[in-house]
Amino acid sequence: MMKKKIAFISLPLMLMVSVLTSVSEVTVPNGYSEDVDLENSLVYTIEEADGPLEVFDFVTFQSTYYAIETGGSLEFDFIDFYNNEPYFNITFKYEDGTTNATIANVSNTQLALDLTLSIGYMLLAPGVYTNSSAKAWENSDTVLEDSIPADIWYNGTLKIIDEGSKHGYEYKQEVTRGAQNTTMIYNENTGLLQEATTEFGDYHLSIKLKGMGIPAYPSVSLMAVLLVSVASLILYATKRKNH
Repeated sequence: MMKKKIAFISLPLMLMVSVLTSVSEVTVPNGYSEDVDLENSLVYTIEEADGPLEVFDFVTFQSTYYAIETGGSLEFDFIDFYNNEPYFNITFKYEDGTTNATIANVSNTQLALDLTLSIGYMLLAPGVYTNSSAKAWENSDTVLEDSIPADIWYNGTLKIIDEGSKHGYEYKQEVTRGAQNTTMIYNENTGLLQEATTEFGDYHLSIKLKGMGIPAYPSVSLMAVLLVSVASLILYATKRKNH
């Protein structure tokens, strides 16, 4: 009987250990939020889409074109951080849920440039998961405010959005300089892209975050439940032993 009691009590303890172990598998760099679920896909619904997506390979110097479809989705599966930057595998899906294409091992900066979740070329490329420290937001705002009016290639209008937990950018480039029109809204605390509408030439994409599964990091409520369960079972076993 005692062996069964010990085994029964150990189950919550094993669960706690497994949860805490999973948390330690990924080292999140300073400035990136630890409240982001890194074990489940970031799924964005495609609200509107026009034109194929051109992805340029800087190794082969060749472009690949991917079809994007209104009603479909983009899924970003986190791989790891390299040089303090998140990398993802990207899956393009049609409206019926079938897979159109996948791109493996893409940095957040590269996917920002490929999907035009950026402003200019390398002026700012926050992608889908960016550094969300107060200093990082301040630096990004300063770079845009200083560069867009002064640089002839980026001439246009800029609006910085800072409302509650939202931080984002509305950028309209002059027609003679490329006519990029991009709006990106982020959660200021997590650095996750919430929604974006972007267009450049014949390419147009509007996406919205659908979900990201359950939190990869244990919440306070979950840990409280586990601790109470362990305490209750230990108390129960002690009482049985005394009787």
